[in-house]
Amino acid sequence: MANKDGKPHFHIENAGTSHEFRKASSPIYKARPTLNPNAHGAQLLGHFGGLIQAQEHISQLQPPADIDRVGLQVTFESFEGFELVFDGLSSEHQGIELLNIQIKHNTYFATVFIPEGKLVVFQRKLEQYVETSSNDKPANKNLIESIANFYQATLESLWTDAPDLLPSHKQQVTSWEVWLPRGNGQAEVDFERLAQSLEIPVASRKLVFRERVVRYIDASTDQLTSSVHLLNTVAELRKPKETAEFFDHLTIEEQRDWSSELLERLSYKLEDENPTVTIIDTGVNIGHPLLAPFSSQQKIFTVNDAFGTADVEGHGTNMAGIALWGDLKTALESQEPVTISHNLESVKIINQDGDNEDQAYGAITIEATILPEMIAPLTNRIYTLAVCATDTRDMGRPSAWSAAIDELCFNRIGEQDPKRLFIVAAGNSKKQPADYGAYPAYLDSHQIHDPGQSWNALTVGAYTEKVTIAEHGYTAPVADVGEISPYSSTSTEWDGRKPIKPDVVFEGGNVGLEPTGGYSLPSLSLLTTDHSIQERLFTTFCATSAATALAANFSAKVFARYPNLRPETVRALVIHSASWTDAMYAQFAPAGTEKQKSAKLIKRVGHGVPDIEKALDSASQRASVIFEDSIKPFKKYQSVKFNELRLHDLPWPTELLQGLGNTDVKLTVTLSYFIEPNPSNRAFSNKYSYQSHNLGFELKRSLESNEQLLQRISTGDRPDDFEAQDDSGQWRIGPKARAHGSVSKDVWEGTAVDLASMDKLVVVPGNGWWKTRTSFKLHDEEVRYSLVLTIETPASDVDLYSAIETVIQSQVATQVGINT
Repeated sequence: MANKDGKPHFHIENAGTSHEFRKASSPIYKARPTLNPNAHGAQLLGHFGGLIQAQEHISQLQPPADIDRVGLQVTFESFEGFELVFDGLSSEHQGIELLNIQIKHNTYFATVFIPEGKLVVFQRKLEQYVETSSNDKPANKNLIESIANFYQATLESLWTDAPDLLPSHKQQVTSWEVWLPRGNGQAEVDFERLAQSLEIPVASRKLVFRERVVRYIDASTDQLTSSVHLLNTVAELRKPKETAEFFDHLTIEEQRDWSSELLERLSYKLEDENPTVTIIDTGVNIGHPLLAPFSSQQKIFTVNDAFGTADVEGHGTNMAGIALWGDLKTALESQEPVTISHNLESVKIINQDGDNEDQAYGAITIEATILPEMIAPLTNRIYTLAVCATDTRDMGRPSAWSAAIDELCFNRIGEQDPKRLFIVAAGNSKKQPADYGAYPAYLDSHQIHDPGQSWNALTVGAYTEKVTIAEHGYTAPVADVGEISPYSSTSTEWDGRKPIKPDVVFEGGNVGLEPTGGYSLPSLSLLTTDHSIQERLFTTFCATSAATALAANFSAKVFARYPNLRPETVRALVIHSASWTDAMYAQFAPAGTEKQKSAKLIKRVGHGVPDIEKALDSASQRASVIFEDSIKPFKKYQSVKFNELRLHDLPWPTELLQGLGNTDVKLTVTLSYFIEPNPSNRAFSNKYSYQSHNLGFELKRSLESNEQLLQRISTGDRPDDFEAQDDSGQWRIGPKARAHGSVSKDVWEGTAVDLASMDKLVVVPGNGWWKTRTSFKLHDEEVRYSLVLTIETPASDVDLYSAIETVIQSQVATQVGINT
C-alpha cells in the first residue's frame, strides 16, 4: 500500500544510448613453474603409453549395439598452485570435451572425454612441444607446461561433490545425481540403454540445461564401475539433495473471534489482475478463515495426485499466513483498516518429510512453476520457496536445483521471454541448545543451503527485532534488537566467484536463553495461520522460512503498486531499499574503512533490511528513478567480441545540487538483470562460465567529461578479465566487491556539488558463455536490465523530487521534438 504522502518513483524506459565497446580480449595466462621443456615433454610422453594401453583395452570391450559414445576419459593434473590451461584441453570439432574441473589441495584436476581414435590429437601436441623444446617458446607451451600429469579417469574423477559423500560401500545401492553431456542427445540415449542393460533404474524426472542433462539413478558403485562405456557417458556424479505467546495460547473459540474481527477490517477484492504469491511447499489449507478470501480451489495445485492438495505438515499454511498478512500479531493488535492487494496460490511438492528424498528437486520445482501458469499465464507471480536442502555442501556452487531456478527466472521460451521472480530461503543454521552461547560466531560455519545460491532468485536470510520474552525461566534473548537472527545462515566461506548471498534479511525471530541453552519461544517468533483449522487458527513460526514469507509479502506490495514493472525491477527495489542496522555494524563491523565493514556485513546479512516505504514511494528529499532498458553485450566480427555500452543521462537538477554546495548527499545505485545458466563443474575456465553474461555499471566522476568517461571504460588495452577501478573511497562497497552475481548495489556518499556533474551512468558488459561458447550462436542476444537510482539529502528545505521531475519533463519534451 502506498504511503499517504508518498510520491511515485520515476520510471524511464529504453532511454539509454548505445556506444561501441572496444575492449581487447587477448587471453592472459598465469605464471607457470620453471621447467626444462625437453625433460618435461619426455616425461609426459612416457605417461602417454598408459593412455594408449587403456584405450586398447576399452576397444577390446565390445560395447552393446547402438552405443555411440566410445572413447577414453582422461584426468589432467596441474602443478600445485598453478592452473591448467583449460581451454586447450578441449576441441569441439574433434569431439574432445572438457567434462569437469576440480581443485584439491591447491591443485587443479580436469577430466576430459577423448573419442576413440582422437588420442592422437593430444599426442601430436606433446610431440610438437618436444620437437621445438630448444626454441624460446616451444609449440603449445602454455598448455603443456600447465600439465604436471595425466592418467585414465576413474569414478572418483567424475565425483564433483564433497569427497566424504562418495559412497564407501561399493556393493550398497544408493542414489546418484548423474550429469550427462547434452550435445546431440546421444550420451543420454547411450546412458539409458547401458543403465537398462545393467538393471539400473533411471528416474523419469530430469533436468535439461544448455550443455547438461541431469538424471537420477539408484545403483551401487560396483554397478557403475562395471561398465566403462556407461561412465563414458557421464560428465559428473553428485549426491542428490535431501529436504528438510498470547494469541498462540488462546482457545479455538477465542482465535475465531480475533480472526472475525480482523476480517471486518480487511479491504480486499479477489481479482485476476492482482499480483499473486505462489507458495511452493507442503500445500496450503485455504479453508482457513484468514486465507479463504485470497484464493480458491482453482488456485491450489499439486505435483503428485497421490499427495492431494491439503497441508498435513503445516509449513505451507504457515508460509501463507505471513505472505498475506505479515506478522499476524501486528495485524491482530491493530485497530486500523488492513488493505491487501495480492492473491494466494499453492503448489504442493511435499506431503511429509522424506517424500521426495533423493529426487530431482529442480525438475519438481519446474513442474510446480508451470502448473498455475497453465491456468493464468499472465499473472504477476512471486514464486516463494522455503524448502531447501538439509546440508550446505555446495558452498555457492550452482546445483541442478539452483540452476533450474535460474533457468525459470531467465525463462527462454520465445521472443517475449516473460521472466519470473523467485524468492528462496537462505536456509537455517543447525544448532543444539548449547551452541547458542557462541552466537554470533557459530553462524560463520553455517553456510547457505541449496538452492539459495541461485543467481537470479532473491535469497532471504533473517534478522530480528524480537527481544521481549513472555515465558518464565528465560534470562535473555540470544540476539539484541536489529542483529542477525540466531537461525540465519551466511556465505562467509564462499569464494570470490560466487554471488552475494543472502540478498537481504527479514524478521526471522529470536531464541531465548536459559541455563541449559537456547530455545525457540512463541514470544520471540512470528504469528501466522495454523493448518489444523478445527483445532486452532494461530501458531508461531520463525527462522528463514518466516523471513522468506515476509519477503514475498513485501514484493507483492511492490508489484501491486507498480504492476507494469519487470520482475528484475521488483527484485532491484527490494534490495535497493535495504540498509544495515546500527546493531549489524556494531556486531560485525565496529571498525575499519567502509569497504572493510561492507565486506564483513554483506556475506552475513546481504544488503540489510528492506524498507517498504522506500521501495514503494519517493519523497521530497528522497527521489528514486527507475530505468528499464536492454543491451546487446556481444557481436560477431570475425570472432565474438564485446558489442556496446549503454549510456544513461541521469536527470539531476544541476543548479539545485550546485546551490547546495558541500551539503551531504547520498546516491544509491542498483543494477539488476537475469543470467541464463549453463551449469557444469567447469567454471574455473572462463570458456565454461556459469553465467551467460555479466553486467556492471560505471558512474561519471566529478569533473570528468563524457568523452573521458567513455574512454576510461572502453579502451583498447584492457585485459579480458578487467575489473572497474575504484578511484575514491566514496563508494561504500566498491566496484570489485559489488560485481558478484546478477545484482550490483552500491552507495556513493559525497557533496551535492560533486554529484551535480556526475550525471551519466554507463552499463558495461562482461564475459559469459554466450561469448565463449560460440557453437550456440547466442552472441546476438539482447538482454534486459533494470537500474534504480536514489538521491537523498538531509536538507529538509529542499524538494529534490520536484526538481528531478522538471528535468525529466524537459528531457521528454526534447526527445519528442527530435522525433517529430
